[in-house]
Amino acid sequence: MNKLRADAQGFARALAASAVAQGQGFQPFVIPPFPYIAEVAQILGGTKVKVGAPDGQCT
Repeated sequence: MNKLRADAQGFARALAASAVAQGQGFQPFVIPPFPYIAEVAQILGGTKVKVGAPDGQCT
């Protein structure tokens, strides 16, 4: 999820409104850029989508 702030917000809102956010039979997750983690987590609150953090490793 490499996006600008507005892109990350729009993606998270679209994901929250989708059937994917209900996670039937699987665990949906996103790993937004570090500066947007809190905003994306807030938007996805109340869904089954988990929000992770990048570890900074480039391998």
